[in-house]
Amino acid sequence: GINAEYGEDDDLPPTYESLFGQIKEEWFTAENFMDFLRKAGGLLLASLACTLLLLILRILPLAYIVIGVIYIDKCPINRMIPIYLIVAGVLGLLQNALMLLRKFVTQNEAVALTYRGYE
Repeated sequence: GINAEYGEDDDLPPTYESLFGQIKEEWFTAENFMDFLRKAGGLLLASLACTLLLLILRILPLAYIVIGVIYIDKCPINRMIPIYLIVAGVLGLLQNALMLLRKFVTQNEAVALTYRGYE
Protein backbone atom coordinates (compact mmCIF):
# COMPACT_ATOMS: atom_id res chain seq x y z
CA GLY A 1 0.00 0.00 0.00
CA ILE A 2 0.88 3.66 0.03
CA ASN A 3 3.20 4.73 2.80
CA ALA A 4 1.64 8.03 3.90
CA GLU A 5 4.75 9.40 5.59
CA TYR A 6 7.07 8.89 2.62
CA GLY A 7 4.62 8.99 -0.28
CA GLU A 8 6.18 5.96 -1.91
CA ASP A 9 4.53 2.65 -2.65
CA ASP A 10 5.85 0.08 -0.14
CA ASP A 11 9.28 1.73 0.05
CA LEU A 12 10.65 1.57 3.55
CA PRO A 13 12.59 4.52 4.95
CA PRO A 14 16.31 4.10 5.44
CA THR A 15 17.08 2.45 8.73
CA TYR A 16 19.38 4.21 11.13
CA GLU A 17 20.40 2.45 14.29
CA SER A 18 19.98 4.33 17.50
CA LEU A 19 22.94 4.97 19.73
CA PHE A 20 21.50 2.43 22.16
CA GLY A 21 21.27 -0.16 19.38
CA GLN A 22 24.88 0.43 18.40
CA ILE A 23 26.06 0.11 22.01
CA LYS A 24 24.00 -3.07 22.39
CA GLU A 25 25.64 -4.47 19.26
CA GLU A 26 29.09 -3.63 20.67
CA TRP A 27 28.17 -5.54 23.84
CA PHE A 28 27.57 -8.72 21.85
CA THR A 29 30.56 -8.35 19.50
CA ALA A 30 33.20 -7.17 21.97
CA GLU A 31 35.98 -9.62 22.80
CA ASN A 32 35.96 -8.65 26.48
CA PHE A 33 34.60 -6.00 28.81
CA MET A 34 37.48 -3.58 28.22
CA ASP A 35 36.99 -3.89 24.45
CA PHE A 36 33.29 -3.09 24.97
CA LEU A 37 34.13 -0.02 27.10
CA ARG A 38 36.56 1.24 24.48
CA LYS A 39 34.11 0.83 21.59
CA ALA A 40 31.09 2.15 23.52
CA GLY A 41 33.13 5.13 24.72
CA GLY A 42 34.10 5.89 21.13
CA LEU A 43 30.44 5.83 20.08
CA LEU A 44 29.45 8.14 22.93
CA LEU A 45 32.26 10.60 22.20
CA ALA A 46 31.40 10.66 18.49
CA SER A 47 27.76 11.33 19.35
CA LEU A 48 28.70 14.04 21.85
CA ALA A 49 31.08 15.70 19.37
CA CYS A 50 28.37 15.74 16.70
CA THR A 51 25.85 17.21 19.14
CA LEU A 52 28.28 19.93 20.23
CA LEU A 53 29.10 20.80 16.62
CA LEU A 54 25.40 21.16 15.78
CA LEU A 55 24.86 23.30 18.87
CA ILE A 56 27.74 25.60 17.89
CA LEU A 57 26.35 25.92 14.36
CA ARG A 58 22.95 26.89 15.80
CA ILE A 59 24.47 29.53 18.12
CA LEU A 60 26.88 31.03 15.57
CA PRO A 61 24.29 33.38 13.96
CA LEU A 62 23.62 34.95 17.36
CA ALA A 63 27.33 35.57 17.79
CA TYR A 64 27.45 37.24 14.35
CA ILE A 65 24.64 39.60 15.34
CA VAL A 66 26.15 40.45 18.74
CA ILE A 67 29.62 41.14 17.32
CA GLY A 68 28.13 43.17 14.46
CA VAL A 69 26.08 45.32 16.84
CA ILE A 70 29.01 45.88 19.24
CA TYR A 71 31.32 47.03 16.44
CA ILE A 72 28.75 48.76 14.21
CA ASP A 73 30.70 52.05 14.12
CA LYS A 74 34.08 50.84 15.33
CA CYS A 75 35.57 48.68 12.57
CA PRO A 76 38.85 50.29 11.41
CA ILE A 77 39.23 48.07 8.31
CA ASN A 78 35.85 48.42 6.63
CA ARG A 79 32.70 50.00 8.04
CA MET A 80 30.54 47.41 6.24
CA ILE A 81 31.96 44.34 8.01
CA PRO A 82 29.70 44.71 11.10
CA ILE A 83 26.70 45.15 8.80
CA TYR A 84 27.66 41.99 6.91
CA LEU A 85 27.87 40.16 10.24
CA ILE A 86 24.41 41.36 11.27
CA VAL A 87 22.89 40.37 7.93
CA ALA A 88 24.61 36.95 8.02
CA GLY A 89 23.37 36.41 11.57
CA VAL A 90 19.78 37.32 10.70
CA LEU A 91 19.86 35.06 7.64
CA GLY A 92 21.34 32.23 9.74
CA LEU A 93 18.60 32.59 12.35
CA LEU A 94 15.99 32.65 9.60
CA GLN A 95 17.45 29.47 8.12
CA ASN A 96 17.39 27.77 11.53
CA ALA A 97 13.79 28.86 12.10
CA LEU A 98 12.69 27.58 8.68
CA MET A 99 14.38 24.22 9.28
CA LEU A 100 12.61 23.86 12.63
CA LEU A 101 9.29 24.90 11.09
CA ARG A 102 9.67 22.38 8.28
CA LYS A 103 10.43 19.61 10.77
CA PHE A 104 7.45 20.63 12.94
CA VAL A 105 5.06 20.71 9.95
CA THR A 106 6.30 17.35 8.66
CA GLN A 107 5.79 15.73 12.07
CA ASN A 108 2.30 17.23 12.40
CA GLU A 109 1.32 16.00 8.94
CA ALA A 110 2.46 12.48 9.83
CA VAL A 111 0.47 12.61 13.09
CA ALA A 112 -2.61 13.92 11.25
CA LEU A 113 -2.41 11.16 8.65
CA THR A 114 -2.02 8.53 11.37
CA TYR A 115 -4.95 10.01 13.32
CA ARG A 116 -7.18 9.84 10.21
CA GLY A 117 -6.27 6.20 9.74
CA TYR A 118 -4.21 6.57 6.57
CA GLU A 119 -1.08 4.99 7.97
